[in-house]
Amino acid sequence: MLRGAYLSTPIAKPRMIRKLGIKLIALSLLGILVFTTLTVNQATVRNSRNNPFQTSPRYVFAQDSNTTSSSNSSSSSNNVSSAVNITGIWTDGQGNTIKITQNSSGSFSSTFVNDTTCTGPLHPENRTYFIIGGFQNSTALSGSMQRCTGGGVNSTLVEYCGLEDLWETPFNAVATPNSITGQYENQYWNWSTDSEGNPTNCMEQYTFLTNFTLTRVNSTPIPCINQSRFVYLSQGAPAPWAHDRLGTSTPTVTISQKGCALTSLAMMLSYLSNKVVNPQDLNNWLGNNSGYDNVTINGVDHGQYNIVWEKVAQYARNVLNLKLYFNQSVSIRNDTLLNQYLSSNFPVVIGLGGHWVVATCRNVNVSGYGYNYTYNIADPGFSARTNLNNTAYQNTYKQMRLYSTVKPPSLGSMTASAHSPVYMTITDPQGRVTGPNITEIPYSDYSLDYLVDTSSLNTPPDTPTPTLDLVMPMNGTYTFDVVGTGYGNYTIEFVFFDNVGNSYTEQLAGTAAPNSLDVYQINYTDATGSHVQITKILTTTTGSQTNSSSSPSSYVQTTGSLFDYLVATVIVVVAAIVFIATIIRRKKKTDGQHQEKPQ
Repeated sequence: MLRGAYLSTPIAKPRMIRKLGIKLIALSLLGILVFTTLTVNQATVRNSRNNPFQTSPRYVFAQDSNTTSSSNSSSSSNNVSSAVNITGIWTDGQGNTIKITQNSSGSFSSTFVNDTTCTGPLHPENRTYFIIGGFQNSTALSGSMQRCTGGGVNSTLVEYCGLEDLWETPFNAVATPNSITGQYENQYWNWSTDSEGNPTNCMEQYTFLTNFTLTRVNSTPIPCINQSRFVYLSQGAPAPWAHDRLGTSTPTVTISQKGCALTSLAMMLSYLSNKVVNPQDLNNWLGNNSGYDNVTINGVDHGQYNIVWEKVAQYARNVLNLKLYFNQSVSIRNDTLLNQYLSSNFPVVIGLGGHWVVATCRNVNVSGYGYNYTYNIADPGFSARTNLNNTAYQNTYKQMRLYSTVKPPSLGSMTASAHSPVYMTITDPQGRVTGPNITEIPYSDYSLDYLVDTSSLNTPPDTPTPTLDLVMPMNGTYTFDVVGTGYGNYTIEFVFFDNVGNSYTEQLAGTAAPNSLDVYQINYTDATGSHVQITKILTTTTGSQTNSSSSPSSYVQTTGSLFDYLVATVIVVVAAIVFIATIIRRKKKTDGQHQEKPQ
């Protein structure tokens, strides 16, 4: 036989090529499938977060049911949001004095200030509470009541029947601001006597309902600041600052017209510093220290007179020597948070929809518009309006600007305000988002800020300015989206604060169209003296005159994110590696067969 190389049969090569081709096609289809899935998934997530015309299912405001903290809130939590405030000192008309404490969830507990019923040698144990329980709706409450056996008259049931000195029984009641009236379940016991006349054979015969009434001892509305030292200031005449120019407004807007926020802040600062703060002085300082933001009306720039809230704290520290720090913007009603500040003797500037006042006290003696209480206010534009329970305000508020005298770990913050037909969203380094209808980033807020003319209510209000506030944001890379809602040029004004409170401003500019998208990367740091870097990383222009009302988030259905492209690239690279590895493996196998066949 001839020596020679032993070769594969001629059909082997096409078979190998077919197998490799099938694998390559399969891997390509897999890559396309995964890429498409990820793109749609990312688009869906972004769509739900960025679209201001959808209702986000999540909010990160806690935590009274008045905050509407979840779309899944139960009916009971909604009911207790307006529950009668029963915190305070009460008496039962029998010499007993009880202190009741109610929390934001609607539950309550009590302790005895003075217990004259269950004391003495007949009742050696002390009652630990009178009533505990919770509200079923705004006025109905139920729970458990602690009673002493024998009702304070005798201890026969304890001594001879073996019953405990104290026992618990259910109750139901109805509360008003100054009374709690209800019934508890009582027990009727009977016994016979032995030859020596001692009770024996004790037996519960039946239960029955017994009435009880508690009356409030101190009906002072709580929580409240010390209103005896609160100084009221008016924004209008005859105040000497009434006709002063507000900020750098063009044409001139006076404090009398739209200085409600400025004057409310002056009242808050006056109370905290224990000295009268002139709104004129505060106005001048803010105007000279980048303390105002631009205002637009029907697309026309009208100068700067929207307050940069963080700057007010800087004024307090630098001018009044008052250690004051901006805590948070909140653009939703949150009675729990408001009560906490008032209980801490801290007046709160609240927004009523273009008009700002100072909340000073929760008033449980006035009710209306679905609430069994109201809040006392100092209204710089209308001195006769002393609480929220009127036809103009309908016993509610929409915004709060919160300050504190406790220094936070960092004074770093960022504020962005948009002037044009756009809205904004921001994503932090952990993927949490804040924007229209979503607030996931801690201590962040998205609001539409504007002012109304209190001197002439027929004057159209300012065009709402979309504003993002982040207090103590974490250092790292943020994604900042500017989404068009109409045609025109836009500007975004940033105010950044470092960790010691130094501030500086940055400005972005661009052109918007319906559903257009500009994506910026913000490398944020609060290091002292540092400056934040902002880089545009994506521009998508879309929209048409005939479709200007379409959803601003529709771009995501045709445009993948950078993350999508990264994943697709990885998939293609992996597919190529697998393909090359397969060829090498086949070649090695074939080379191994290219040997001489022994004779």
